[in-house]
Amino acid sequence: MHKSLETCWKKTDQDALIVAIVVNPYVCNSAFDTTHVALTPNGLYAAMKWLYKQFHKGAEPDCGFLSYPICQT
Repeated sequence: MHKSLETCWKKTDQDALIVAIVVNPYVCNSAFDTTHVALTPNGLYAAMKWLYKQFHKGAEPDCGFLSYPICQT
């Protein structure tokens, strides 16, 4: 079972799942090791910007992108 989950996880869009958890107001980033480079504010910003560009066909985010405070930790 563990091997099957690892295989599925490698095939998924991990950035989308991690960002979905981090922007959840009940979880924020408490479920992750925030010292990991991908989970620092800059790492999360890069992941969110990449996802934005994927959903908006390569368009750059406007000046209001991420101006709303998602989670206060």
